[in-house]
Amino acid sequence: MKNFKYVFELFKIRQTLTAVFLGIITYVKCSNFNVNFYSLFLLFVALFLTLCGSTGINMVLDSDIDKIMKRTKNRPIPSGKIDGRSAFLISFIITFFGLTISFFLNFYVFLFGLLGVLIFDVLYTFLLKRKTPLNVIICSTAGMMPILAGASLTQNFTLEILLLSFFVCVWSLSHIWSTAIYWVNDYKRAKVPMLPVIYGIKKTYLILFFIFLFFYLPIIFFLFSNIIILLTFLTFIFFLSFFSFKGFLERKRKLSFYIFKINSIYLLALFLSYLFAPAGI
Repeated sequence: MKNFKYVFELFKIRQTLTAVFLGIITYVKCSNFNVNFYSLFLLFVALFLTLCGSTGINMVLDSDIDKIMKRTKNRPIPSGKIDGRSAFLISFIITFFGLTISFFLNFYVFLFGLLGVLIFDVLYTFLLKRKTPLNVIICSTAGMMPILAGASLTQNFTLEILLLSFFVCVWSLSHIWSTAIYWVNDYKRAKVPMLPVIYGIKKTYLILFFIFLFFYLPIIFFLFSNIIILLTFLTFIFFLSFFSFKGFLERKRKLSFYIFKINSIYLLALFLSYLFAPAGI
């Protein structure tokens, strides 16, 4: 295959490693830091391969609209660096190996990995993305699968794990919708019915405001009792809410960029705090 060096561009490595990071943190926390390093390594490999493969399949399925969108036209398939057939074959093989390793680790790790692939590639990308603005709600549930996989390796499911899983679902909505606001003209051009395309930027900002205030806030109070951690995350929520409400009033797309950046830092900070801080439940 020509241009094999571009294969890694299929896998959105930074985004993939973030999702793997969430699963690893969950495993370490649920094991009470009594980590089996062999299992930890296999979990990392299984999650990394499964997520890479799933992302690659998504790139193949989206390659036609990626050609139209300014944000994505330089991805490896629409730019001609890699042909779609080769990209699909590589992605499918990588996904297969990731799920196989998951199966030998634990049936539930395999199950959550498989569900993540089916939700992201089949339900979201193939069936719903081009048909309904509610597509992202389905997609968001794929984000919780690495967390559930990490917890299932210890078989230690707690209320904290359910809250974190729910948080990642809600976080995914805010993450994708803030991106969709910033690139709304791209989505219009590609005829992808994202929320700001169908209902407008103003209403999408208002929905983000309610997400930050009425979903983020309760989860923080449930998870953490340490006053310093609480104040830190309240500051995050204040700025997220401020920019979303300001966006609602002014309808400026640029504000969604600030939301996107703060929200990304927020997710990583939340999981690091969860790992090292005593639980609030």
